[in-house]
Amino acid sequence: MSLIVDSIFTEWRASLPEGSSHPNTKNGYHLFLLKEICLKRGISENIIDNVLLTLEADDKNKDGGLDDDEIKKAKDQGLVSQG
Repeated sequence: MSLIVDSIFTEWRASLPEGSSHPNTKNGYHLFLLKEICLKRGISENIIDNVLLTLEADDKNKDGGLDDDEIKKAKDQGLVSQG
C-alpha cells in the first residue's frame, strides 16, 4: 500500500506549478491536482473526497481552527500558543 501512496505523492509533487516546493493542503489548486491524480488511478471519488476533507480538517486543527486574521489578531495582542 505504501508504494501506491508514495507513487501518488511523487506524481502530485511533479504536477505542482513551478515555484511550489511541496504540496500545500491549504491550496485549493494543489488539492484539485491530487484529486485528478487519484481519479485517474481509479480511486473512488467518495474515498478521495473523504481524504481531502480530512486533510482540510487537519490544517484547521493545527491552529485551533482559527483563520489567518484571527491568528494575526492573537499575535498582535501578545497571545502565543504554548502547544
